[in-house]
Amino acid sequence: MNDPFLEVRGLSKNFVRKLTLTEKIGNMFGCQYREQTVRAVDHVSLSVSRGEVLGVVGESGCGKSTLGRMVCGLLNPSSGEVLFKGKNIHALTGNEHRDTQL
Repeated sequence: MNDPFLEVRGLSKNFVRKLTLTEKIGNMFGCQYREQTVRAVDHVSLSVSRGEVLGVVGESGCGKSTLGRMVCGLLNPSSGEVLFKGKNIHALTGNEHRDTQL
């Protein structure tokens, strides 16, 4: 079996919705508004070998684009790792990132 060309291990992304000014003011008067955490992607693992094609399907808002952005390196994951040719793309320095051939 070939080593995976692309491997995603336990990838997750959480976004925090901050309080609005109105909610902060409401809290000063006894309301109990809190920041909310949204789980956009939760523990995704997959591997793609050279020559394979992967399609990601799902409902609108299920995290497909967020997953794609993390795999491409445009968005940092909250947890997990993306390995491209065995290298964690989110741990590469600027020069290493530039020298990695896609």
